[in-house]
Amino acid sequence: MALACGTSVRAQDKELTIFWAEWDPANYLQELVNDYTAETGVKVTVQTTPWPDFQTKAFTEFNAHGDAYDMVVGDSQWLGAGSTQGHYVDLT
Repeated sequence: MALACGTSVRAQDKELTIFWAEWDPANYLQELVNDYTAETGVKVTVQTTPWPDFQTKAFTEFNAHGDAYDMVVGDSQWLGAGSTQGHYVDLT
């Protein structure tokens, strides 16, 4: 959209939100995000929630076609439901 309007978007103006369950790998993700932000200027927020609430919150947002999260680190057990309901996008 910014290119179509003829304006430029600076990295500092970009923000991303990643949603994941609360557990140790999510803590490491925060470290990676800090490095990524330092390198690119893109602000990334990692939101976490306890495992028992994670799927419910994620699929509530998916089904509402919401925009609370730019990326959700989902569980492999969600692949079937997520793909048949159109909740995945090709990032390549």
